[in-house]
Amino acid sequence: MKLSSILKEVAILFYFVIFLQGSMVSLPMFVYLLFTVAEFGTTEQILAAIALFGLIIHFLHLSFKNKIKKVVVDLFVFACLLSPLIQRMLSVSLERFNYSLFLIPAISFVTLYLATLILRTVHAFTNKPEEKTIAE
Repeated sequence: MKLSSILKEVAILFYFVIFLQGSMVSLPMFVYLLFTVAEFGTTEQILAAIALFGLIIHFLHLSFKNKIKKVVVDLFVFACLLSPLIQRMLSVSLERFNYSLFLIPAISFVTLYLATLILRTVHAFTNKPEEKTIAE
């Protein structure tokens, strides 16, 4: 498996374990997205649907022969997944996000996904093969 693919999958796992603190309990990001899609007439519903669409695109494993198309699709998926997080952080005071169940997975998700994008961009604009595979 390629290093960028491993980093991207680990980043998605971190995305699933981002916990958003509610008034009574904390919800994992994926559960928050599912409940928010059913909440009609809000901006959060649209952004949750966009994030779920991004997850669907990610899990379809679209294969492009053109490496630049892969980078563009990954960038689109990253923007889709990041949009509900940004909206939530802008709608609620930032003090509510100062806990480890949010900070560690969110920072890990952003860092690993950006690392994936950088690796794929570097390999798309060089004529080298993408990466050496691990454990072949």
